[in-house]
Amino acid sequence: MLLRLFWALTLGLAAVFSFVAASSPVAGQEPADAAAAQDNGETEQRALLRQVQQTEQLLQDSKWLEAAEQFEAAWELACAGSDPLLEERGADVRQLSAGQTDVVAGGRARLEQLYRSTTAEFKTEYARQFEAAAQQKLRPVLSTGNAIELRRLALRYQFTAAGRTGLKTLARLFADRGDFLEAAVVLERVRLSETDSVRLLLQTAWCYAMSGLRQDAADLSALARSERFTANLAADGVAGALLADIERLLTSPVVAGTSSVSWKQPLGNYRRTERQLITPPRLRSMQTSSLFEVTDVLFAEQLNPLLAALTDFLETQREKSLRLNSTSVPASGVLVAGDLFYARTPVGLQARHLQTGELAWEVVRQDAPLRALISLQKSAEFNGDMLSGAVELYRQLIRTVTTSQMAISGRTLYVVEDSDYSQPPNTDMFGNPGSAGLQLRTNFIRAYDATTGLFLWQVGGQTQDANPLNRGEANLLAGYYFLGAPLVLGNRIYVLAENGEGIHLIRLGEPQPGQPEANPSILASQLLTLPERRVDQHPLRKHAGLIPSFAQGLLICPLCDDRIIAVSAEDLSIRWVFRYSGILQRQELGGDALILRGSFDPMSSEVVDLQNRWIDFLPRISDGKILVTPRDSDQLYCLNLADGQQLWTAPRGAFHAIAGVADQRVVLIGNRTVSAIDLNTGRQLWNSELRHGVTCGTCCFDGTVLQIPTNAPSIVLVDTRTGRELVAVDWSGPDLPGNLLQSSAGLLSAGFTAITRMPLDNSEPLPSERAAEFLVQGRREDARSLLEAHLAQQPQDVAARTMLIDLLLQLLRTDYSSNQQVVGTIRELLVKASQDLELAPLLHSLLAMGPGDAVVLGEQLRLASRRQQLELAEIIAQGESFDPALPFPEFLERFRNRLRQLPGAGTTSAVVGNVERSTADVIAGALHRGLELRTARERSQIQQMVIADVSAIVASLSTEQQKLQFIQLLVRIGLPQTAAELLNDASLKWDAEKIRLPLDMALLESARQSGAIAQQSARRLLAGWQARQSAWPAYTWLQDLKAWQNEPGHAVGWSPSGKDEQQAIIELAKNEFPALLQAPASPWQGTVTAQPSDDRTMLPVRQFASAIPHRAIPMHGNSGLYRGWRLMWVQPEDRVAAFDPDGRIRWSFQPLGTLPPRYYGYRPDSAAYSCGNVIVLCLPGLLVAVDGHTVNSDGSPPILWQKT
Repeated sequence: MLLRLFWALTLGLAAVFSFVAASSPVAGQEPADAAAAQDNGETEQRALLRQVQQTEQLLQDSKWLEAAEQFEAAWELACAGSDPLLEERGADVRQLSAGQTDVVAGGRARLEQLYRSTTAEFKTEYARQFEAAAQQKLRPVLSTGNAIELRRLALRYQFTAAGRTGLKTLARLFADRGDFLEAAVVLERVRLSETDSVRLLLQTAWCYAMSGLRQDAADLSALARSERFTANLAADGVAGALLADIERLLTSPVVAGTSSVSWKQPLGNYRRTERQLITPPRLRSMQTSSLFEVTDVLFAEQLNPLLAALTDFLETQREKSLRLNSTSVPASGVLVAGDLFYARTPVGLQARHLQTGELAWEVVRQDAPLRALISLQKSAEFNGDMLSGAVELYRQLIRTVTTSQMAISGRTLYVVEDSDYSQPPNTDMFGNPGSAGLQLRTNFIRAYDATTGLFLWQVGGQTQDANPLNRGEANLLAGYYFLGAPLVLGNRIYVLAENGEGIHLIRLGEPQPGQPEANPSILASQLLTLPERRVDQHPLRKHAGLIPSFAQGLLICPLCDDRIIAVSAEDLSIRWVFRYSGILQRQELGGDALILRGSFDPMSSEVVDLQNRWIDFLPRISDGKILVTPRDSDQLYCLNLADGQQLWTAPRGAFHAIAGVADQRVVLIGNRTVSAIDLNTGRQLWNSELRHGVTCGTCCFDGTVLQIPTNAPSIVLVDTRTGRELVAVDWSGPDLPGNLLQSSAGLLSAGFTAITRMPLDNSEPLPSERAAEFLVQGRREDARSLLEAHLAQQPQDVAARTMLIDLLLQLLRTDYSSNQQVVGTIRELLVKASQDLELAPLLHSLLAMGPGDAVVLGEQLRLASRRQQLELAEIIAQGESFDPALPFPEFLERFRNRLRQLPGAGTTSAVVGNVERSTADVIAGALHRGLELRTARERSQIQQMVIADVSAIVASLSTEQQKLQFIQLLVRIGLPQTAAELLNDASLKWDAEKIRLPLDMALLESARQSGAIAQQSARRLLAGWQARQSAWPAYTWLQDLKAWQNEPGHAVGWSPSGKDEQQAIIELAKNEFPALLQAPASPWQGTVTAQPSDDRTMLPVRQFASAIPHRAIPMHGNSGLYRGWRLMWVQPEDRVAAFDPDGRIRWSFQPLGTLPPRYYGYRPDSAAYSCGNVIVLCLPGLLVAVDGHTVNSDGSPPILWQKT
């Protein structure tokens, strides 16, 4: 009754609707000719653009009659085929700058905006000319109830009152048949022209609520309650009744068959913001099922031995990647529907029962990398190819999201298969594009019965595919590469696919009931863009897993081609286009391939991508905003849903995914970092370091608590309101945790090679489990009391003791002053933990473990104990913070006390975030921050007042090395003047040669201060350099000062405290040390010679160059003597070479033990730091210091020291 009243009052056409018959054909299922739907030729595009421009000119000239006729002609042309992108220079939207949006990109959107923005005179003239014609066309359709024809004509005449009435009639027709989603998208079209109607707004929201799209219903009802509609809502009783009914629907547990425990699409729903109900996991009842094992007798004997060998290899590779801080998150996840969960594997598909974990069904259909390994195994090829194939499989498992995506609609499971590796790549051995004549690679979308696993249908493949799975039917969408799984939206199925014509958005229709042999139909298709490089020549698009998201009638389509496009779900017309800044560039040497910024060829581009990337490109939609993490960009973008305008952007930095969106917070997760930013502004709210390992999977999020899997291994729970760690639960499974999903039967973890179930346990929780529940609830004191009482009775409970130590450490971090008394308790608990380490080899006999389990247990105990010891050292070293309001005498006393702790801290370590550092460095950092809070006058006083204290400390140290280390710490703290005074103290009997560099560093920092101190230090520094004839350090320092004077905003290197100090030092040098202002002779002598080469002729190369540079090593610090130098990796033999400013190689050497095999001599994390003559190189696996000013007889620099 409410439905009929709702529609009758809304439309005012109750009598007109009496013709609707229950037996009318279902609308929206008109088969479309795919070729016609893709007709977007430049001729039609130019013709439409010309008509739009003519219409705009006529409107500007106030020629209403001609403008109406021209507008009608343009609209008729726009409705004739697919919607073209209107651009002055064809369909190339690259004319948009990064960060810009074309808010009316499509032809229909442009004309609709033109009509809405024009004058009343034009609208009156348009109605006078075409209203009668629209009524005449629509009247017979209204009488027959032909929904397909009604849709076509209503859209054709939507600018007339008759056309809008037809759209409302169509919406009611769908609603009467229970197809509320179709009704909602039709009403979204009407809302474009009736923006002030609160009743229409709530009508649309009600249809969304009835169709199960709760978030859209909630957004529109919230808009109806806003100030904009307050008066209209109060005056409209029907609107008030609708709002009440919507709120009832939104608060009911089940709407239109939706279920809160289902997870049928990637990220849970059509907006990619689904939340999960999180409880602290009980990990003692784990059940693991292998993804690398088949039970089908036809394949088990052939596949299982190879899969068992691959399991060990893949897990080892994963652990290595995590230790290198690479992004190593499994690309595959799980879906849940009913009592089954589904997993995609390189072997095929698995469906298992949620309650028991038993296999329900499996499909064995290997991905191409696995098939390649099988062929190599059959042909007994050498192990090198087998290893290469296993590496390719590993790379697919961590970055090819397309291969792992699935979606469920009703009883149908949709899977992307043979993705990315289905055909030989259309590139040469270096990854460069092959000949244009090669066929574009393709893949398939296959549909299975979700309950039984029976094959239903497929689309895709090559044009002449003879696969018997087609059952003799036409091979629909042959020649397409599907870029991701379908978006399932009620009875609508959308998929992004690419062929030689470009990237398309396609709407598929399921086979009609009663015809199980038929393939699906293509209901509509819209060309979105013609990419610069097609999918098999693009380094990222084939991996990205591109699926549209939906909100308020718009499909948000990620293309991995520098753009996001919004498309109307009603007719697939293009609404807006946003262009972002990508990270791809053309290869400069050796080819023309697209590569990632920061790499030099396709091979190194893969390494860059494997190390750091956004792990998904699924648009998240929340509160009228779109959050996108483009696979081909290093930025996070926030766009306005309605028009695509950029609201803010944030760098990817150390993050790799959006973990969740809730309460105006966007939670980001990285390998070792979790952070929250404000949804409205992009401003960071908080940032926290993960102290329990590296993230190794995707997270669970309930809107408040974030559940993070790490390689500690553990499950870490974080309060996203504050960034505070709540609890870390140790993981006891045989493999690392993976992608987490909370189901109605418990927690699921999808790893590389196995799925682990942690079923819900209704038994009495262990004390550590009960304490974890308290911590998640915010009851820290209750958790502490419970753990302390339990450990008093059972001190050997490792889990409880570890949790209590972490809890007490968190208390210390929160408020060190108030909780300082717990330090002794933590130390006692750590002593007991050390005793456990000694007993670990014996525990397996008591716990019925095998020897392998005992090794794992001992290692986990050792790592946990060491982590907690280092964290305690960090907290103690940081100590009480220095409040800026602290009175000076009290500050000075606390500062002196902390200085006295420095000598004893030099031999201990502490963990700061994820970096292990000397405890003395941590104390020095805390003292430096405290000193910076005081005024310049107070800092100067402190340097004089602590001289007696530090002199006593230096005198107490036994070796000169310890004394020099202490001096360097003083410089770092901010006491360079004090350090210089000590180094000039003759009573300390310094070795003049050993203190030369520390004294220079102290004087340099002292010269950075203000007033007379700076000038005095500069004089002593320049005098020392002149006496030692060290012209190069003096010259480069003075040149830095001049550069700072000329371009202070762009100067590099050392800088003074201010302009007056800088000018005083320059004048000092001119007056007292003029010789130091002259450029000294270069220490490098010799003549550049060139030798003739046949390399650029048609003759064969006689000899390759001895040093081919292929990767720069960035140099940091004050370059000094090495100003203008470049350090490079050179081939052959992966050597490091130093090039002077003239391009001459001054020395080269081959570091030992730095590069693992099969890395092609490249890793992007190499760096160098220079100070004086010393260059310290940070290379993969090696830290080495060389004297770059000296060259050995073999052309290498002297190596001062190195550490692996």
